[in-house]
Amino acid sequence: MDNRLICSQCGYIGIPNEINKGSGGVELILWLFFIIPGLIYSVWRRSSKPRVCPSCHSQSLVPIASPVGRDLVAKQGKTVDQAKAEAQKMIDVKNKKDRRLLLILCILVVGIIFLKIFFITN
Repeated sequence: MDNRLICSQCGYIGIPNEINKGSGGVELILWLFFIIPGLIYSVWRRSSKPRVCPSCHSQSLVPIASPVGRDLVAKQGKTVDQAKAEAQKMIDVKNKKDRRLLLILCILVVGIIFLKIFFITN
């Protein structure tokens, strides 16, 4: 499935953000004091994640390849192929950042394990 969308409010072209419904603070309080309501609230928060525009936080996103999406892309003076290429560049940059973050996290975990082993054995 093509996840490249255009926002009908601000014209952003790219991949949307997915957000959790509700409040993380409320979820934490429910888990700390009431286990069952906390579980129910957590399931509800994660049951569906609305997709929003990273630029304006609107939920009015449409696929670039749809008729409405083509019209919105044309209003920006671009072709659908140009818009898809632009969105793909954003996806590639995000994936590169994600891989870099994962590498840093792995190095930190290996470093912590190494330090624990080194200090426990000595």
